[in-house]
Amino acid sequence: MSVIFAKTHLERLLSGSASGTSAAPPGAIAVLDSLEQSALPLLSAFASSAASRSRPLLILCLEHSPHAWHSLLPASTLAQVVDLAASLPFPSATVAMTPNSNSQECWIKSHVVPHLTRFLASSRSSTGNVPASPLILIDSLHPLVPLYPTANHFARSLSLLLHLVSTTSSSATLLLPLTSHSPYSSALTYLTPTTLTVANAARAVRELSVITDRPQGDLGLHIESNQPCDLIVHLTSVKGGGTAKVVSESVRMTRSSSSATWTYGVFPPTAAAASVADSKPVAPDNTGARSAAADPTLGLSFNLKLTDKQRQAKDKVVLPHFKMQQFEEETGRGGGGPGVADTNAGGGGIGGVIHYELDLEDDFDDEDPDADLDL
Repeated sequence: MSVIFAKTHLERLLSGSASGTSAAPPGAIAVLDSLEQSALPLLSAFASSAASRSRPLLILCLEHSPHAWHSLLPASTLAQVVDLAASLPFPSATVAMTPNSNSQECWIKSHVVPHLTRFLASSRSSTGNVPASPLILIDSLHPLVPLYPTANHFARSLSLLLHLVSTTSSSATLLLPLTSHSPYSSALTYLTPTTLTVANAARAVRELSVITDRPQGDLGLHIESNQPCDLIVHLTSVKGGGTAKVVSESVRMTRSSSSATWTYGVFPPTAAAASVADSKPVAPDNTGARSAAADPTLGLSFNLKLTDKQRQAKDKVVLPHFKMQQFEEETGRGGGGPGVADTNAGGGGIGGVIHYELDLEDDFDDEDPDADLDL
């Protein structure tokens, strides 16, 4: 029987829907990368997927040149690529230190909002009555960070873009990439329902081997950063409606250097194997035997098992309550046994009972232990 693997949530986002159908648009997506792994391969995968599905595509360039983006996309792609890097204002000390300055919002309104408005209007007119899923990709928010003195100013400008996109198109996807080391990354993830965190695949595999088969003395320091054809994407998405539902998964994206087609698999691979494991009921084992793998004493640095000599000595020990039970069975009554002080004045049963057996070094005599105190 062949097994059909369900699409990962990341593949559904790439196709323009958050579920199996296109009825649930993903909305705004925060993309976080690091010094070890760039998010450019993931962003190009989003752009290529949109181009292959003839989705309206707008790329706003703040870090990479339009020529670089055109080289990553198929030649027949009808994408709008806009260069905004040249229009960025220089982050002067006055702008950076003035908390009430609104020059950042003015730049967003004058340079970004017009492109978004025209793009969303053209995407609706070009598709007619067919619902489109336009993709808006800002290649990096990092060049905007020096313009904002606080995270609140940064979040306020992003809120303008999110409000414009959500009110103009209910099916648009807005990609907002930022490095995870940025002090404003928490503000970005707070505003977006979905977060994609890009990680270095070599480091992820090496960290996974810490608990399995890492060679002795291997500290995991020799890692190739920014792999363009192999990366890990950690997805966290909050779905509303009724009660909030958090979706979390890790996906490994791989492709050959000569191919533009990505393959996706759940990371680590054991998680994918568990999801498609055979679910036939297993008959219970009534033999009472425990497998060696279920033995809790295996792998300990000390021994919890008894030797035969220790077990024999343990079996010979007669506990006090066993001694009293034996006396009651022999005499047929519940009174005090030999060497037992009966503290029950009524004489019926036994009250408080003290059992004491002399050790070899015990010395009991009639001497007064307080004689030297001259009391």
